[in-house]
Amino acid sequence: MEDSVFLMKVSDDDAAEDVEELLRDNDIIVSRKYKDTEDYLQIYRAMTIYGVELYVNQKDLNKSKKLLNMNKNDIKNKIEKKTVTKNKIIKLVPFLNR
Repeated sequence: MEDSVFLMKVSDDDAAEDVEELLRDNDIIVSRKYKDTEDYLQIYRAMTIYGVELYVNQKDLNKSKKLLNMNKNDIKNKIEKKTVTKNKIIKLVPFLNR
């Protein structure tokens, strides 16, 4: 992406998807960068211990920050719900293998 600038770093792909959804709904293009890990590791595990960096076009940076600030509680709630669901699934896996 031309003229891309760092917007923020999030913990994982689920958080990245929530932020990207908000920005795309407002016609902002977002790209992801995974630092200090190989792409195949991210694809295989669907996660990264180093987090995910999100970038936007320079011209959309201020708009992106304003949108994120206005919607931070909604995004936080989405991420928390996904985390609870993931934890429930992880707890069920041993029982499913019986």
